[in-house]
Amino acid sequence: MNVSFYRPHSLLKEYIKGYTISNLSSTGIELIPGGYPAMGIVLDDAVQIEDQESKQQYNFPVHFLGQVTEFHRFIASVQNIINVIFEPWAPYELFGLPQWEFANTGTDGHAFIPEAEPLHAWLRESRHNSLKCIEILDRYFLTLLSGHSARSKIPPAFFRHIQAERGNLTQKEILSRVYMGKTKFHEEFKNVTGISSKMYCRIIRFNRVYSDVLAKDAVRWKELIYDDYYDQAHFIKEFRHFTAASPSKKDIHAPGLCQHLLMAAKGNG
Repeated sequence: MNVSFYRPHSLLKEYIKGYTISNLSSTGIELIPGGYPAMGIVLDDAVQIEDQESKQQYNFPVHFLGQVTEFHRFIASVQNIINVIFEPWAPYELFGLPQWEFANTGTDGHAFIPEAEPLHAWLRESRHNSLKCIEILDRYFLTLLSGHSARSKIPPAFFRHIQAERGNLTQKEILSRVYMGKTKFHEEFKNVTGISSKMYCRIIRFNRVYSDVLAKDAVRWKELIYDDYYDQAHFIKEFRHFTAASPSKKDIHAPGLCQHLLMAAKGNG
């Protein structure tokens, strides 16, 4: 998989982590939860993506994938695709729709993303000029944000605190940082992200450890996991949930799609 990463316009950094232009392998794509929703724009003539577990097909040239909480494996006929990696709170802010409707599923972007059809056409026309494609995306999202007012009662700083703490926060610690009741907070968090705050913390914690694993040639598990997990059994249980394999059975240096894109982002940080 070849991935090129591009930073968004400075005025978009609050909402978009980055853009990637990827050449995918048709042999299969592993999707391990990464904590970031994304929009994909296919630049090829034909589109066919199939979830191997559910057998659901996503034949949309513009598709949106909300927060993912479990492992998925896809077979894709597409080769060239642009991904917009959103910050966790951004789709709710940009599109104004409750994100629980989009968790763990791909959705046709034409159904709710403004001007999705002309955006796709502009990008296809410019597909041989990567910088032009990024310019088109920047212009599109800057226009979308014009006149925007905040929808969420949960500020971006709250999510950044969870990320900075590697997801290692109790629900009591989380509630101490928001100015709303427990029930209202859980409803708001699910509207904004599509998942519970507990699941979001689990995803962040796992990915912080997994990114450490991917960065090392030789993995010393005990050194890696005990700052973030109760014990090795706890980590193995989470590893199996998010990757559908145990650490001993999986090629741990073969990242899922989301991790591959985030590694590209980190490498361009």
